[in-house]
Amino acid sequence: MRPRSSPGAGACRSLSARCWRSRACGSAAALESPVYEATDPSARGRVGVLFQQPAALLTVIGLSAGITLGFYSFTTYMQKYLVNTGHWTKAAASGVVAVALILYALTQPLFGALSDRIGRFAMLMLCGAFGLLFTIPLLHAIGGARDFNGALWPMLGALGLLSFGTSISGLIKSELFPAPARATGVALGHSVAVALFGGTAEYLALWATRHHHDDWYASYVSAGFGLLLVIALTQSARIRRARIEVIA
Repeated sequence: MRPRSSPGAGACRSLSARCWRSRACGSAAALESPVYEATDPSARGRVGVLFQQPAALLTVIGLSAGITLGFYSFTTYMQKYLVNTGHWTKAAASGVVAVALILYALTQPLFGALSDRIGRFAMLMLCGAFGLLFTIPLLHAIGGARDFNGALWPMLGALGLLSFGTSISGLIKSELFPAPARATGVALGHSVAVALFGGTAEYLALWATRHHHDDWYASYVSAGFGLLLVIALTQSARIRRARIEVIA
C-alpha cells in the first residue's frame, strides 16, 4: 500500500496563510512594539525580512512539526491504521474515522473559547504535555479496538488533546512575526514542517507496520509532541509577549 503524498495539502496551507495577510498585516504600531525590532516597511512581504526573525521562523517550524505530525497521525492515517493493525474492514474503519472527524471539527470553537479563558500559551502547553503522555496508550487502544465504540472513544481522546494545539496554533504563529514578514513567515515555516513531518508521517507509519514495530511510530509521534512542549517552554517569553494588531 503506497503512502498518500501531501504536496497539495502543504501548498494549499501556504496559499491560505499568504491570503490571510490581507486581514492580518498589522499596523505600524505593531512594528514598533518591544517584541520586534523595527523593520523597513518597504521590505513588506520580502523573504529577506525573515532573516531578521530567525528565532520566530524556527519556532513556527518546531510548533508546526509537532502539531502536524499529530494531525496526520490521528486523521489521515487512522483509517489505514485500523485496517492494517486492527484488521478492520475499510468500510468499518472509514465509518468510525468519519464520525470522529466530524466531532473533532465541531469542537474546535469550544477549544477556542477555552483559550480565551486560560490563554493560548496554556493551551499550547497542554497540547504538548497531553500528547507526550497519552499518544502511545491511545494508539495502542485504537489499534486493539474490536468494535465501533472501542475505537471511537480513544480516537476522540487523541483528537481532543490535538485540539488544544490546532484550535490556536495559527494565531500563535502569526503573532510571532511583525507585519512585513507575517504572511511569508507563517507560510514558509508551516510548509517546511508539513513537508518534513506531515508528508513523511504515513510513509513512516506504514514502514513501521510492515516491520511489526508500531510502537516505534507511536514513540515518534509522542516525541513530536515532546518537541512542541520543549519549544513552548524555551520560547515562553516570546509566545507570551507576542500580540497581533489587525487593521480595521
